[in-house]
Amino acid sequence: MSSGSNVQLEQKQYLLPYFESSVAVLSTIGVCLTGISLWAIAITRFSPLHAVPLCTSIACAVANGLCYYAFYTTSAPLPEAIASVFADIFWLLQEAGLPLYSYQILVHMLHGRARCFYKSTFWTALSMVVVIRIAIATMRAIQILDGSVPLTRAINFLHIGYFSSIAIAETYSSVLLIGFLRKAYQTALIVSSMRPVLRYLLWSTEIRLSGLCLVGIVRAATYPFQLVEQHAVNIPNQIDRFVYSLECLFPVLLIIDIVVPKDRGAGELHKIISVSSRDVHHARRSLPSPLDSWSSAPPVPDKQCTKGITTPESTDLTVSCRCHDTQPRQQV
Repeated sequence: MSSGSNVQLEQKQYLLPYFESSVAVLSTIGVCLTGISLWAIAITRFSPLHAVPLCTSIACAVANGLCYYAFYTTSAPLPEAIASVFADIFWLLQEAGLPLYSYQILVHMLHGRARCFYKSTFWTALSMVVVIRIAIATMRAIQILDGSVPLTRAINFLHIGYFSSIAIAETYSSVLLIGFLRKAYQTALIVSSMRPVLRYLLWSTEIRLSGLCLVGIVRAATYPFQLVEQHAVNIPNQIDRFVYSLECLFPVLLIIDIVVPKDRGAGELHKIISVSSRDVHHARRSLPSPLDSWSSAPPVPDKQCTKGITTPESTDLTVSCRCHDTQPRQQV
C-alpha cells in the first residue's frame, strides 16, 4: 500500500462532521448560488446564458457533497468509488461549463469560416478536458477499490492538462470577444446610449479572462503537489483549495453580467452582446456614402428608417440610418 493511501486512512480515522469540513462550505456556496441564479431567471427573460451559472452552481453543490462521502467517511470501497466517479462528473460540469458563457456569446457573432474555426478549436479543447477527466475518474475509482495501486502521482499530473485546457478554451473565447467588442465600440453603428454598456461588457469580459486564466494556471501549478486525495495537507494544497473556492464563486460575475444592465435601462446585456456581425456589416452598407456629403446638392432623405439588428432574442437595440426612397416620383 502506498504512503499516500496510508495517510488517507489515517485521515479517515478522525471523521469531521460535515459542516466542519471545507467541502461542506463549498457545497453550501453552490446551493446559495443556485438560488441566486433562479432569482436572476425570475427577474429577467430566460436565455441559454442563464443556464451557465445555474448548472455550474448545481454541479458545485453536488460535487462537493459527494466528495465528502467519498473521501471523508469510512464507508465501503464500492460506494466510495461510485461517489468519487459522480463527483468527478459534476466537477467536470462545473469547471468545463464556465467557458460556455463566452461560447454562447461568440457563436452568434461569428459566421462562415471564422465561426467554424472557432467552434472546432473550442470543442477540441473541451474534448481534451472531458477525456482527461474520464481518465482521472477511472484512476480514482481503481485506487479506492484497490489501495495497493499507487495512482495519486498520475492523477496529479493529469490535472495539469485538465486545468490548462480549460484555461485555453476561455482565453481563446475571451480574446475573440474583446476584439469584437472593441470594433463594435469604435464603429458609429452603435448608438451613444449603448456605449456605456459596451464598456461594461469589455470590463466584465476582461475580468472573466483574467479570472479563469488565473484559476487554470495556479491550479495546474499547485495540484501536482497533492499528497492525499481531496485533503489540503500542505501549503500548495491549501493554495489550490483557496483558488478553487474563488472558482466556486465565479458564477456571481456571470449573474451580474445578466442582471446589472437591466437596471441601467439599456436592455438585457445578454441580448445586446449577441449582435450578429453579418447584420452589423449589412447595416454599415445601408449608411449613406461620404461622397454624398461632398456634393454641392446633397440629396434630402425622403423618409427615415431604422435598421434593426438581429439577435437570438428580440431586443430594443436598433441602428438608425438614412435611406432614400427608391420608388419613382410621380410627375406633377
